[in-house]
Amino acid sequence: MKNKTHIVWPVLVATSTMAVPLNKPVEDSFVNRLTLNARFGLNIGAKFGPRTTPEGGLYNYVDGYVLTDSTGNANPTDGSEIPGPLTQYWGYNNSPRQVVGNTIVLTRSAAGSDLLSHKFDDDPRLGAELVYSRELGKHDKWTYGFEVGIGYMNLCLRDNSSYTGNGTQDAFPFFNGTTPPEAGTSAHPDAYQGAFNLAQQAGFVIGAVPVSSSTVPVSIAGRHKFDADIWGLRVGPYLSHPLGKHAEINIVGGFAAALIDAHTEWSETATIGGVTDPAQAGRGHNCDVLWGYYIGANVSWHLNKRWDLNAGVQFQDLGVYRQTTGNRVAEIDMSAAIYVTVGIAYKF
Repeated sequence: MKNKTHIVWPVLVATSTMAVPLNKPVEDSFVNRLTLNARFGLNIGAKFGPRTTPEGGLYNYVDGYVLTDSTGNANPTDGSEIPGPLTQYWGYNNSPRQVVGNTIVLTRSAAGSDLLSHKFDDDPRLGAELVYSRELGKHDKWTYGFEVGIGYMNLCLRDNSSYTGNGTQDAFPFFNGTTPPEAGTSAHPDAYQGAFNLAQQAGFVIGAVPVSSSTVPVSIAGRHKFDADIWGLRVGPYLSHPLGKHAEINIVGGFAAALIDAHTEWSETATIGGVTDPAQAGRGHNCDVLWGYYIGANVSWHLNKRWDLNAGVQFQDLGVYRQTTGNRVAEIDMSAAIYVTVGIAYKF
């Protein structure tokens, strides 16, 4: 019995020593990282574009359009009353001044047909981002894993613009005994807009070539508002490599998406030839999702075992968001966005 006791004690001591190393520090190992960044968006364009027809064509006059319809502006009357081509693909603001005898008058200016299209300055846009990173493994000095980032940015843009100058007023004929369609009705609440396709929707026909032209003074004032909440998501792998003892660089890239919740509003008042037209305006709300990709690099400076300071830059291509409001197109161009990030990270 005594010999067995002498054998058991050395075995117990050896086993306990292997299970809990004596006086050996436990190495810190963190595979998770949570980063909070301030995010500055650069090269993000926003604008109100020109007024458009129902089919997406552009107004070629300040107060309307005359374009080629699906028939190629054929003339079924054989030139008996209105010589030259005819079209139903036309529209106007329906001001009382625009119906003169048997003609529709439309005005163009030397500065272009759409004087109040406006591009907002692409100043830096401030946002925030929360990123979770998970280490998956190591190879030599490289560490690899994946990250998920959720961000938010707000665009709040305002503009007031005006134009004063001279314009050319063209008169387009219509048939005797016919009455041009009026705006302010349920079918045409703001302005009359004729359709391109005659087979789908027959409209009022006018001559496609003006019968006379004159010079008139033009004055236009407009207001634009664009508010958008942009929620971003990005998911992708990362590679990390140390930079000396106190820093590391991370190369990132992958899938990116954005939910855009936008409110747009515009109004425009034109005074042509001393007569002020009814105000043209639009207001709308829309949500849409854009998706694409991102690539970037971040540098982390280790403050201690758990906390890092981060700075980085990313490139994102999410395409272009468009919203039509009252026959004017508003858009956000996020096809070449650059984000500069500064933040702090916690490892656990």
